[in-house]
Amino acid sequence: MTDTIRTFVAIEVPEPVCELVRTLQLELQRYSKLWASYPPPANTHLTLRFLGDVKRDRIEGIVSSIESQVAEIPPFTLTTTSIGAFPSLRKPNVIWLGIGEEPSLMELYTAVEEGLNSAGHGYGDKQFHPHLTLARVKSIEPSFRLDQIISRMKYPVLEWDVGELILMSSVLHPKGAIYKPLARFPLTGGEEFFDEDELSDEEELTDEDE
Repeated sequence: MTDTIRTFVAIEVPEPVCELVRTLQLELQRYSKLWASYPPPANTHLTLRFLGDVKRDRIEGIVSSIESQVAEIPPFTLTTTSIGAFPSLRKPNVIWLGIGEEPSLMELYTAVEEGLNSAGHGYGDKQFHPHLTLARVKSIEPSFRLDQIISRMKYPVLEWDVGELILMSSVLHPKGAIYKPLARFPLTGGEEFFDEDELSDEEELTDEDE
């Protein structure tokens, strides 16, 4: 067992959204001029902050700080939007499904940032752009126009209710990372679930590296 845990803060998504991710990935995989890796759809999540390697003895402090900041935030609804890419559709490194503007999501993000800062982890150095990862591009032929492909794709807009935030561990393996919840923060004013025994248990879901 190492003395650090690869950690991030995220919102899980329901099965219908995972199925939409799967459908969009299958559509992208049809194009031979695009080489990419595709995270397993069942493990799709919305990352609020990636922390990287955190010492185990600091996890409880992070949990306490986040809990105190998000305790008063009520549940809210999120909506999927259009497909985009970082840094751009013409030169994509990551292809994603966007999340619509929602004041409560930004409030939650700000609360998480404040909690992590008070726990000694500072503020994130990236602008928050809520999205669900569809693909990580490895290579692309110059003639491939992702913007034109996306303009022809038809897909529904989905909504789902968000009722909790999760502090997640990510253990790297050759076939992908293993994700496991370390703490859950209900957005109802209730107490989080936190079990120290989970910190040494490396099981559950597999996904591409966070």
